[in-house]
Amino acid sequence: MIKTINNKLNGILSSSSLTPRAFDLTCVVIGALGTVFGVITCAAPGFLPPIPPSWTAEEVVQYYQDHRHGLLAGAIASVLTGTFYSISGAIFSVYLGRVPNLSKTIVYVQFGAATCIACVFILAGTTLAAIAYRLDRNPEITLALSDLFWLTFMMPMPPLQVQLLCVGWAALADKRPKPAFPRWLGIYNILYSVTSIPVYAVHSVYDGPLAWDGAFTFWFTLAGWGISCAFEYIIMFRYYWIGADAELAETESNETGIVP
Repeated sequence: MIKTINNKLNGILSSSSLTPRAFDLTCVVIGALGTVFGVITCAAPGFLPPIPPSWTAEEVVQYYQDHRHGLLAGAIASVLTGTFYSISGAIFSVYLGRVPNLSKTIVYVQFGAATCIACVFILAGTTLAAIAYRLDRNPEITLALSDLFWLTFMMPMPPLQVQLLCVGWAALADKRPKPAFPRWLGIYNILYSVTSIPVYAVHSVYDGPLAWDGAFTFWFTLAGWGISCAFEYIIMFRYYWIGADAELAETESNETGIVP
């Protein structure tokens, strides 16, 4: 039986499907799943829309008690989002590395920013788990943990802006007829990162568009991030699914002078 299992494993490991491109494609899919889990982080506990910052400790505790199972699901979803986002940052770095004459610093900065974002989601998920773990504690403690979760979840906008600016820079710097990312997506990322600066004030307000449940801070940020991720993952998936072969064939034809 052990010999049979060993032969099966050898067959799998020697399979032509275990190629670098297959691994890269898997990373793209995992990154896209990270975005889905990010939405689940908000949807599972009923945070669409979020609870208001103006709620009293008793109101917050009552809400969390009524949505405890959703909190538990949202906590693990947030940790998975962070884990998958770090993988996403790696494949983004590899993909951006295709851009000719692009500074490697941009690639590394993008990966560093993605790692920061991953840590934000993991810390937020852990805080959400702590909230749900002992809902019979002093309501003021739960309120403090709730504030910590929302500020951790919404305030760290700079790492996302840095990542968006890196991708935007790479898109605009790519002068090839078929750039890695279309230039309009680069412009979108840059505009989105600049217009999201008011989110920095989330820790200073308790209501209105800049509060953590506000139209600007929450809905604008969530929608803008989702749109950017959707197009980026579709473009990268298409490249690793079919485009890599065409690019490799073109490179080989340029080197040999043979037209495929």
